Amino acid sequence: PGDVNEHIAVALDRLQQDMNFVLARLSTLEALSTSQARGSIVAPAVQAVQPQQQQESSWWPFSNLSAKAAFFIVVWPFIVNWLIKTYFKRKSKGHRRSPFM
Repeated sequence: PGDVNEHIAVALDRLQQDMNFVLARLSTLEALSTSQARGSIVAPAVQAVQPQQQQESSWWPFSNLSAKAAFFIVVWPFIVNWLIKTYFKRKSKGHRRSPFM
């Protein structure tokens, strides 16, 4: 349990860093847009905002589980449920057509 909480905390911290980066980029783009709308020439010295720290690992907290595997784990019960419902729906329709067989 403690290990999962630690992974969640790390993931939330990384998401916060990413949000800060996105907000900084948005501010830069808004400033550029405003200056272009006023008709001024944008100075080439405007630099893109760089993240404070480049991290080698991704935001995914479960390093031994890929995102595709997690997606599959979440989605497969819904797919199987749909297949079973479809099967029984077709099966019940077949019995209605020929009740005397």
